[in-house]
Amino acid sequence: MRRLDISPDVIVSSHFPRAIETAEIIAPALGGQQIHIEPGVGEHDPGPSCDGMTYDAYVERYGAGLNWDDPFHNVFEDGETMSTFHHRAASALYALANTYAGKTVVVFCHGGVVDVAFRSLLRLPIAGGFALHTLNTSISSFERVNPTKWVLERYNDAAHLADIS
Repeated sequence: MRRLDISPDVIVSSHFPRAIETAEIIAPALGGQQIHIEPGVGEHDPGPSCDGMTYDAYVERYGAGLNWDDPFHNVFEDGETMSTFHHRAASALYALANTYAGKTVVVFCHGGVVDVAFRSLLRLPIAGGFALHTLNTSISSFERVNPTKWVLERYNDAAHLADIS
């Protein structure tokens, strides 16, 4: 297996099977550290009524009026609002950064969590203003340069997929 250009001190995964499986596949190329599971970096929870539902089924049941710009609007009837999701994921990311201060942490998570990282670490609004379209298996990285300042090093880097057909 080809070694990647990342040398983590810690590997973390969300609790969702797809993130764990990806972490298990990639971990040997990162040095083979143990994978720590952190539910806080799980994707936006749509709640039991919508979990597993396709987008088309959602639109058929609730209509196409998804309001992602209002962080307090309950897009999913019994799921997390954007503000609840943002708070959960950002809290988990900051806890990891504080627990492993000065170390390189690789987190296997989801596009929504990458959006939360982008918005919270760079101190941007939690909704609206712009949209991110994070590619599956892409790499985004941030560096903490002091306790209150982060730098975006790369976003949506999918160069490692170039040779895969």
